[in-house]
Amino acid sequence: MLSFRVLSGLLLLPVALACGTAGPPAFASAARYDDWATIHRQMGATGKNGYRPMTSRAYQNSARFHSRALNSYGTVVERIPAETAREHLTQIQTSVAAINKEIKKIDPETAEKAGVQENVAALLKQLAECEKMCSMADKAIDGEKVDNSAVCTHCVSLEKQLAAIRKEEDAMLKKLGIALPQEDAIHEQESKK
Repeated sequence: MLSFRVLSGLLLLPVALACGTAGPPAFASAARYDDWATIHRQMGATGKNGYRPMTSRAYQNSARFHSRALNSYGTVVERIPAETAREHLTQIQTSVAAINKEIKKIDPETAEKAGVQENVAALLKQLAECEKMCSMADKAIDGEKVDNSAVCTHCVSLEKQLAAIRKEEDAMLKKLGIALPQEDAIHEQESKK
């Protein structure tokens, strides 16, 4: 019977051969968790649990656009249809929950090594505020009656929180050395195609 040392050596042989003279394989750098930008370029995610900043950004945009739509209804129409208000509010809540899930993928070890613990804590606090505002907006939808003024107030507050989340996440990404493409630049590239 093979000894444990021999067996483990045989299992690691393909990894050692893959390293060759070109350096470690791509997954080895991901295992170090210290080159956040390289890991992000390789996988579109970073950290042990795979925090995806572009995905977080997409959810933020979704929440903002639904908040703006709901606010527009509240300022333009005499009475927002309850179904419309619930539909947009549900989308905002879903997006906020998804952002929260994405930020929580930044595990404490990664946050500490990268020096972003304060950013993560601030983001989670801001997301909790968004959840409270969504809850208050939900209370402004009573059966088939919608309190336009209250819904608009909560949408404006949500918009401010989402802007603060964007700013905080941008600061965190800067510390991680991750640069996301500017949204305007993405749209310009697409329009040129």
